[in-house]
Amino acid sequence: MSALLTVSGLDVALRTRKGPRPLVTGVGFTLERGGALGILGESGSGKSVTCRAVMGLLGEGFAVSGRAEFQGRDLLSLPPKAMRALCGKEIAMIMQHPLTSFDPLCPVGDQMAETLRFHLETGREAALEIARDALAAMHIKDPGHILTLYPHQLSGGMLQRVMIGLTLALQPALVIADEPTTALDSLTQFEIMKELVRIRESGRTSLIFISHDLGAMRMLVDTALVMHQGAPVEYGPAEAVFSRPQSDHARYLIETRNALTRRFMEYAGRRPGLDAARGCCRVAG
Repeated sequence: MSALLTVSGLDVALRTRKGPRPLVTGVGFTLERGGALGILGESGSGKSVTCRAVMGLLGEGFAVSGRAEFQGRDLLSLPPKAMRALCGKEIAMIMQHPLTSFDPLCPVGDQMAETLRFHLETGREAALEIARDALAAMHIKDPGHILTLYPHQLSGGMLQRVMIGLTLALQPALVIADEPTTALDSLTQFEIMKELVRIRESGRTSLIFISHDLGAMRMLVDTALVMHQGAPVEYGPAEAVFSRPQSDHARYLIETRNALTRRFMEYAGRRPGLDAARGCCRVAG
């Protein structure tokens, strides 16, 4: 496989009156076409900042340096207009809190149609038809009715599925999923993970999955990058990182997660009412 995205020497600093304050230093990775990279780390480790920097979403208050070569173009040096044209069509991002990604004053269908018309250069009716098909592909019942609703009328899980459906309809080369299941209940998390696995197995789209959940990570990725305090501490094939971590911090994260899973399974074994949760845990772990 050939590389779709190669990031090297990525540094991000917050501009302050006292000078730049480093947030991310020395990040580098390669994402193959059709591959899946997991970026693992605790809250505040720099996972989201790294990907937002690559997509040009940080704004003027941040200083970004290094290279992020995507299909022969350095994303970090692209002018804003060229970057906007790439975002959505070639690179799409699934956000952690879907409600913040939608305009509360417009029906979901209007927002989906506007995005589809911009990137696919199609008419409104054709865009709405694509939107209906996208929701149906996400196993959403009565997609025509859902398109008439406002974001606040949908649950977080439903909005997340709408966002994933829109993402798939655009057929981007790269999807960045930024902790897409964090704010959802366990059953909805499982449904969203199944959709991400479907993206992964299609072979048409590469995936960057950002999470602190090792179990979810194991379901999806073939390469893993572990971050701590804004710096990479381990990078390599996922199975090697998860089974034989070399850095102290990666070993700590993985051993802690495994210990929690064992304790949960022991507790669930004593509580028959937790059978469903225990089944989800087996799949995710």
